[in-house]
Amino acid sequence: MSAQIITARELTPAEYGTRHGLSSGAVRRRCEAGLIRGAYMLGTRWKIPDVEEDIVTREEYDQLKKENAALKSKLEAAQRVLAS
Repeated sequence: MSAQIITARELTPAEYGTRHGLSSGAVRRRCEAGLIRGAYMLGTRWKIPDVEEDIVTREEYDQLKKENAALKSKLEAAQRVLAS
């Protein structure tokens, strides 16, 4: 069985900007500031991995944060019971 290399599609700043309502200059500035996960320079050009599944809406983020807080409370309660 041979190994298969899977490469993700990469976006240019213009493509990323079109998708997210930003100018390509704004995308480049965000890349430079480290605000776009996985973005890297290839020569003089920015490359941005096409990873839509990593993007969540504010509502999804708030729900995940709430679920995390509930799980943390349950864990702390269980630890207190085990410690006593």
